[in-house]
Amino acid sequence: MFPIPVLLRFHHIIRWFPCVSALAIGACACVAAVPRFAAPDAWVDRIETAPVTLPVTPPDDAVYGVDYLLWDQQVHLGEEASYHHTVYRIVNGGSLQSGSRLTWNFDPSCENLTIHHLRVIRNGHVQDRLDPARIQVIRQETDLDRHLLNGRLTALIHLDDVRVGDVLDFASTVHGSNPVFGGRWFDSLGVGWPTPVRHRRARVIVPDGRELLYVEHGTTGLRLDKARGHGSLAGTTVLTWEGRDLPAISYETDAPGWFVQWPFVQLGEFHTWADVVDWATPLYAQPDPVPATIREQAELLTTGLTSEDSRIVALLQFVQQDIRYLGFELGEGTHRPTPPAEVLARRFGDCKDKSVLLCALLRASGITAYPALLHTTWRSHVADWAPSPLAFNHVIVAIPKPAADGARGRADYWWVDPTLTFQAGDLEHHALPYYQTALVIRPGEDGLSDVIPPDRGRGAMTIITVVDVLASRYWITIPVEEKAKQIGQVWGAVVTTCIWVPYMYMSQQVKETFTLK
Repeated sequence: MFPIPVLLRFHHIIRWFPCVSALAIGACACVAAVPRFAAPDAWVDRIETAPVTLPVTPPDDAVYGVDYLLWDQQVHLGEEASYHHTVYRIVNGGSLQSGSRLTWNFDPSCENLTIHHLRVIRNGHVQDRLDPARIQVIRQETDLDRHLLNGRLTALIHLDDVRVGDVLDFASTVHGSNPVFGGRWFDSLGVGWPTPVRHRRARVIVPDGRELLYVEHGTTGLRLDKARGHGSLAGTTVLTWEGRDLPAISYETDAPGWFVQWPFVQLGEFHTWADVVDWATPLYAQPDPVPATIREQAELLTTGLTSEDSRIVALLQFVQQDIRYLGFELGEGTHRPTPPAEVLARRFGDCKDKSVLLCALLRASGITAYPALLHTTWRSHVADWAPSPLAFNHVIVAIPKPAADGARGRADYWWVDPTLTFQAGDLEHHALPYYQTALVIRPGEDGLSDVIPPDRGRGAMTIITVVDVLASRYWITIPVEEKAKQIGQVWGAVVTTCIWVPYMYMSQQVKETFTLK
């Protein structure tokens, strides 16, 4: 599993999305495991927050706990730097705890964190609260329970004497990038938030010769301005998204994961899925020649097996059962798989490690196989996103099926997941989660493929809905067969579900829609 990188670095509450706040340009010349303290770089267009210019929080907005007065994000591709400036007011006592705790995350293997200022504004007076001695650096490993370690560090401070009505104003810059992305930059600019935002700005400085693709998702409420850079920014294009008085977003907890509730803008230097394949191909390249340990293990597992299907199953079950799931997602390890011989020797790996090992074992047995990237939540909806590595969080293996006429279609694969366990039977009975769509890392591949499990590996379900109205039972006929087809080809028929809804909990629309029989 890929780590889920930051889409928004929005002060102490960091909203995680399936995206990278990635300055993917090159390796850092120097990194530090502790933050530095200095003024912002000259390219930063600073917004000064004088006490007299701060907007007043409307009384009705006190319910949100904090009032975000400024959310400013600036990126300079040429300088490999990302600047963030946040200003918010604490408007009720329920937010004193979270509002007085500030954190900044960074990857010490390839990033440097610089904190510029930290101020508290109270009754029109500005207090400088930036005390380097008070800032701790900790390693949280928030994904440890998922057997993933990313090595990221968190700079942390708990402020003294924070009161309702105080305004917190702080800014920082992260310099550096993860070299695994091969010199290409991509990011997502978050817009939506569960509270109103008085002023949102995102500014991206693009050197000449570099072309960005940007796609808006949802209604952002931002205006885009595109201008040539002047002075020290000569030879660049400056893209600025800006908006004011953005409304709070009502979050629907029961909405599917792929549904975009938080509007945002995707940007990046990947323009097609072929660009992503070209980026990933060298990362997933198989060693040549096949390492002796890989060849020996493949021979040991397949001795006496005459059919290709039986050899595939034997090698797959070995990787699923004998190679435990554990990922070290440090630095380039976020997206670069470990060499297969090393995975075999240490007997553990994450999804990309296990997939590369399975491809190597299959190759040693004379069977062609390719890694395939997918997203376990977005599934087929990745087609709506701008092409980039951020569109994927999982790796499986695609094994081309023999074709009598030598032709190959995008669906002509056996799809197997080396991270699953306790799968028995032949390939025709191997089920998969509802992945829907994947990008096969195969030279010349230029589009997404449908992930279609074998017929005998598909589930079957029937849906029956029962409504209990005023203790009397009424049966409602709902046409579910066609809907089941829309859900996806993995379901051959239609799982029995009974829903009992007391009359008092039915919405007026439901009452008017159904005719009781």
